[in-house]
Amino acid sequence: MRDFRFTVAALGFPKSLLIPSVAALGMLWLWMRAPAFRLLGGLILAVAGLCAWTLLEYLLHRLMLHRVEPFRRWHLQHHLHPDVPMRTPVAFSLMLILPVAGLPILLHTAMGAAAAFSFGVLVGHLLQEIVHHRLHLAACPATPWLSARWREHHFHHHRNDRVAYGTLSGFWDGVLGTSVAGSGRCGVSGWPGPGSRAGRRPRGRRRRAGCRCRGRRCWSPPSRSRRVRRRRCARPRRRPAPR
Repeated sequence: MRDFRFTVAALGFPKSLLIPSVAALGMLWLWMRAPAFRLLGGLILAVAGLCAWTLLEYLLHRLMLHRVEPFRRWHLQHHLHPDVPMRTPVAFSLMLILPVAGLPILLHTAMGAAAAFSFGVLVGHLLQEIVHHRLHLAACPATPWLSARWREHHFHHHRNDRVAYGTLSGFWDGVLGTSVAGSGRCGVSGWPGPGSRAGRRPRGRRRRAGCRCRGRRCWSPPSRSRRVRRRRCARPRRRPAPR
């Protein structure tokens, strides 16, 4: 299976984790070296940065990757070939990481707090890359949370690309009106799953009394006219009454 080849420099997984990992380690170092270092306050800010990443990821996916060129063209190739390993352009990665890493430098008076917040954002970026790679594997994950993310991401790719923009969380999809309606396990309630034909529901009905299908399911496919539906199983014909 060949990878995507962009006209710009791009890194495939796990090489795409190199730049955000270096930036996250730099933010961690600035956080620990801050004059007014506080572990509890820094952890709260790091968690806040992780939550902020879920909103940033949602906005980037919805507004930039689906609307702005050339990112839309790159992301379109990912939608057309979701099973091919994804490659992240270096320009997109730097454009995303440099403002986040430069925040502590701009806020020199509160460098420790800004570094902790940026560290949380970059950790969210790393988790998003890892989870996104796992979501494109064929097997449905066994973990309930990861299984839910797998279902919604596959719905975004194979059913409707205008919903389910979030990768780590579906919270912002629910708040901003782009959530997937319905729920269910893999392969149930219309969701695509392993062993099912794109999660299609069976269109058949159980046989009625007097049906000659010998225990098998008889089903009535929709005909060209919605008013007339013919059954494929032969019903017993009534014999004319003797005169």
